[in-house]
Amino acid sequence: MAKNQRDLRDVAKAEVVEASPAEAAAEDGPPAHAHPAVEPCESLPEAGAASLAESEESLDRESAIERRLRQVSSAYVELQAQMKSFQERNERLQEERDRRRRGEVVITMFEPVQNLRRSLEAWRRQGVPDDAVQGLALVLDQFQGALARLGLEEINAAPVPFDPAIHDALCTVPTQHPMFDGQVVQVYEAGYRVGSQIIQPARVIIGQYVEPEASTEPDGPADPGGAPGPDPDQSPLPEAT
Repeated sequence: MAKNQRDLRDVAKAEVVEASPAEAAAEDGPPAHAHPAVEPCESLPEAGAASLAESEESLDRESAIERRLRQVSSAYVELQAQMKSFQERNERLQEERDRRRRGEVVITMFEPVQNLRRSLEAWRRQGVPDDAVQGLALVLDQFQGALARLGLEEINAAPVPFDPAIHDALCTVPTQHPMFDGQVVQVYEAGYRVGSQIIQPARVIIGQYVEPEASTEPDGPADPGGAPGPDPDQSPLPEAT
């Protein structure tokens, strides 16, 4: 009996010794850090496939919405710029129309006011009593102030280069200074404008450069008649009207 028990213990020990390391590891269980091998799924369950497709469709819709929002935002910015440009253009056109209307009013009233000014100057030359002259001068100042508020301004005519767009040349006078050649040397009658619209060009006299003659000693006696008289070919300046 005792012999049989020893034989059983010897057989058990032999089985333990002959066991492979893999079997021993399998018996001990997998290590804590090891991950079980996962094979790719050949097919998803019906519920999982539907959920994945729905997620993909949702992402596509979000991307399409973002692209549409960017397009709408860009179009809105462009529309705002166009509206601003359109508004500025309309404002410029409105200002131009207003300026032209003011110019038309000034043109209508300009000549009567000029006639009033000429009448006042004539009264002063004729010695009309001061009370009447002052009354007419007050009326003239009121008209001139109204025209100035409508944009009427006097053209700065001297000393500047002659410009046929704003000047009306009456005549030329000789000058020995080259810097005055082609320059407005005298304003005979003031000019007026409303913005860029000329109401009346300035009537001016222009300088014309003439080289000075070389001085020479006279061969004979001096002329007893003294200084020569005015040149008959030179016409006097017209009187302002």
